Amino acid sequence: MNQSHLIVKEKILALESSFEVDQWIVNGIHIWPYVRIKLYFLLLRNSNLEPNTDNSANDNRKNKIDKKWIDNLKLALNLVTGLFRVESFFLSLKKKKIVFFGAHFHRVKHGQEYFNRFFDAMVSHHQLEKEVYMIEYQKVYQYNYNQKAIIPLERLLEDFKLVMKLKAQFQSQRNNYSLNDYQDFLSVVEDEIENTKMLKITIKDLLKWSTKIQNLAIFYKRFYLKVKPDKIIFSGYFGWDDLYAAVLTANNLNIKTIDFQHGTQSNVHMVFSSWTKMPLEGFNIMPKQYWSWDEKSKVCIDYWAKNTSNIITKVVGQPYLQYWKQKNSNLKPENKVILYTLNLMPLSEMFNKKLGESINDSECSWAIRLHPRNEFSIDDIKFYLDSLGVDKRNYDIHDAKEVPLPEIMSKAVIHITAFSGSVIEAKMMGVPSVIINSIGKEIYKDYIDSEFIYFINQTSTSFKTDFLRLFHQIKENKYIFEKQNIVNPLLT
Repeated sequence: MNQSHLIVKEKILALESSFEVDQWIVNGIHIWPYVRIKLYFLLLRNSNLEPNTDNSANDNRKNKIDKKWIDNLKLALNLVTGLFRVESFFLSLKKKKIVFFGAHFHRVKHGQEYFNRFFDAMVSHHQLEKEVYMIEYQKVYQYNYNQKAIIPLERLLEDFKLVMKLKAQFQSQRNNYSLNDYQDFLSVVEDEIENTKMLKITIKDLLKWSTKIQNLAIFYKRFYLKVKPDKIIFSGYFGWDDLYAAVLTANNLNIKTIDFQHGTQSNVHMVFSSWTKMPLEGFNIMPKQYWSWDEKSKVCIDYWAKNTSNIITKVVGQPYLQYWKQKNSNLKPENKVILYTLNLMPLSEMFNKKLGESINDSECSWAIRLHPRNEFSIDDIKFYLDSLGVDKRNYDIHDAKEVPLPEIMSKAVIHITAFSGSVIEAKMMGVPSVIINSIGKEIYKDYIDSEFIYFINQTSTSFKTDFLRLFHQIKENKYIFEKQNIVNPLLT
C-alpha cells in the first residue's frame, strides 16, 4: 500500500470535482460508483502489479475443431439442465420479508454450523428464520445456521447466465448512454494513475458491463417479484457485479436497499465517504440506507447523505457482539491474552523485530487472529515469526472463521491492530485498542483518545518500551462492555 488513504482520497475527489460524474449514465445505470470504487481499490494496491499473462486460451486449434460437435452436444445438455434448475428454483420460492446478501468469509463456526456474524444474530434473537432468505454470493459451506434459508447464488447464476448467453445470440443490443466529458476523464486517469487499463472502464467496457448488469437484473426482478421482500440487506454492496445488479433492481422496484456495516467506515474510506457529486435521489447502484455500528461511522455517511432526498443512516450497533455476550454471560476466561487482529498486508508490514520482541517479553500470551479473507497460511506466519526470533510458546494463531471474535475478545487485556474494523468492536466490548500503523492512525483519527484507543507506531525504536508500559497501565483498569439491544431488522 504505497499511498496513504488521504492521498488516495484527494486524488479521487479531484477527479470527482473536475467532471460531470453524477450525470454519467449507461443504459439506465449510473456508472460513477462502479468506476470510483474500482479506482479507489486500484490506488490502494501496490503500483508494481504485473499484467495477467494467462495463456490458457492458446489451445491447439485442430483439437477444438475435432471436438466441436462434442462441445455443442455438451452445451445443449447444459442449457436444458440449466434451464430446468433455474425454473425449479423460481417455482420453489416463497414470500419472505427480508433478503440478506452475505458471503462465506462473513461466517464463523458455532458448534458444527457456520454462523453469519452480521445477520444471523438478528435472525436468531428475534426468531426470524422463516421470514428471511440468505443469499450466499460466493462459495457455500456445507453446514450453516438456518440452512433452509440459504440460496447459493453463484451456482444459480451459472445456469442463468448460460441461458442468457444463448438468448443474446438472437437479440441485438441497443445502447443508450450519456457520458459527457468521460473520454477526457479517461485521458486524465490514464496519464496520472498506473495500471488503469486493468480496470476495464473504457466506454466499450462500460457498454459491455451494463449489458451484463441488465441481464442479471432480469434474474433479480423475477426473484424479487416472487419473494416480495420489504428489505434487501447487504454486508458490503460493492465489488461484485452480481451485487450491483441486485441493488439496482431492488431500487427500481422501490424495495428498501440497506448496507449493513461490516468493517471500517471512516472519512478516508471512499466507498462510504465524501461523495461530493450525486443525483438528488442517489446513484441507482448504491443502497438507500446505511446501518452503522456507531455514531462516528454514521457521521461519515451523514456528511454527504444530507445532500440527497432519500438516503437514510441509522446506528444499529454490532448485533453479533451482544448476541454472543448473552449466550455466554457466565463465561469467565481463565487465561488473559493480548489480541492482535491482522489485516490484508504483507507479513513484513504486520510483523517486525520490535513487535517480535514485544511478543517474547509480554507476560500474556498473544492471540494472533487472521483476517477473514486471509492470504497466508498459519505455517507461513509461524515461519516468518520464527525468522524474527519469536518463541512459538508465546503465541497462538486463530482462523477467523473457527474462533468467534467476541470469544477471543472476551479474553483480551488489550487489542492490537494496524487498521482493522475490530477497533470499533473492541471498544464496544470494553477492550482498549492500540493502533500500530500510520494508516490506522489516519483512518481512526477521530477515535484515538489515549483513553480507550491509542497509537504507537510499530516502526518506532521505542515501540516495545511504549507498548509494555501501556499494557501495564491498561491491565490495572476495568472497562465496561457496552450493552445494546439486538436490532430487529423487520422493525428498523
